[in-house]
Amino acid sequence: MEKVKQMLPLYCAGPIHSFVPFIEQKEIILLDELKFPSHAGFRNKIEFVGVSGKQTFSIPLQASSRKANYRMVELSYQEHWQNQLLNALRTSYGKSPFYEYYDYRFIEVIRREYQYLWDFNFELLNLILKCLKIELPIHIEQGELIKDEMLSDVQSIPYYQVFAQENGFVGGLSILDLLFNEGVDATLHLQSLKK
Repeated sequence: MEKVKQMLPLYCAGPIHSFVPFIEQKEIILLDELKFPSHAGFRNKIEFVGVSGKQTFSIPLQASSRKANYRMVELSYQEHWQNQLLNALRTSYGKSPFYEYYDYRFIEVIRREYQYLWDFNFELLNLILKCLKIELPIHIEQGELIKDEMLSDVQSIPYYQVFAQENGFVGGLSILDLLFNEGVDATLHLQSLKK
């Protein structure tokens, strides 16, 4: 029986469950959304956990470009968000077991200035796949909007988190949380979620 091809939105270091479909696939098909959603969801947001609990970092966008095709939505650099994001990640994950093995790669991508959100997210996706050792061809197809609700209903399987003693296990976070806390075992965790 042939697997149904699954098109996925391009998220910004998306939630862990958005990477589960990449396990045991022959290719990744990204959805080039013809219209950027009014609620961008994970397209410009990263959810992680710190000492004070779950946090959301939103990457600022040029308001005038938000009604365009996703590929034409422009990043705003008025707020120096790159340094803010790097500081937030360092504060949350600096003491995690695998942060030092990956941080320099993410620093390089995050510090680079991109005009478009799509290009930034695509670079992040490629880096994350490389860290997870998932080597699949990526194809891009145009299509209709996909809602993000499907990701919030998925059950999480607990894994090590730096601030679990303060917050308990927090699910539904960015793939960066799994990567910085579990390192090479992150892919095994994704495989367990697939079952």
